[in-house]
Amino acid sequence: MKGSATRPSDLGTTKTLMLTMAAKEGGWNDVGLNHNMPLNNPFGINRIERGKAVGNVKYPSLEAAISDWKGQFGDRVRGAQTAADFVHGLQHPQTGQPYNTDDKKYAEKFNNISMAKWMKICGVEP
Repeated sequence: MKGSATRPSDLGTTKTLMLTMAAKEGGWNDVGLNHNMPLNNPFGINRIERGKAVGNVKYPSLEAAISDWKGQFGDRVRGAQTAADFVHGLQHPQTGQPYNTDDKKYAEKFNNISMAKWMKICGVEP
């Protein structure tokens, strides 16, 4: 990760949690990657109209996408060191709408992503 907009340390959270977020929301399977990579949208951010998602946002660069995510959700996860704290921050913000409350199993699905395992296999430092 390069550039100031891409450092998890800016939020006081971990690289593992941010990569888990990208895997959960952007999809790290062929369908998700084929859809989100051309959009430079690693976190699967949607355009919202009248309270409903109406399609994914297309960003000019990954750095722009990460900066946008941090601007919208960074304060919610600031300092999170565990998946439970990270998801709680997203779904129970002090201000704004809760994140993805339509999926009642969101926390369970987030926790089931073994990002630390894949980071180790790929030689990515946590």
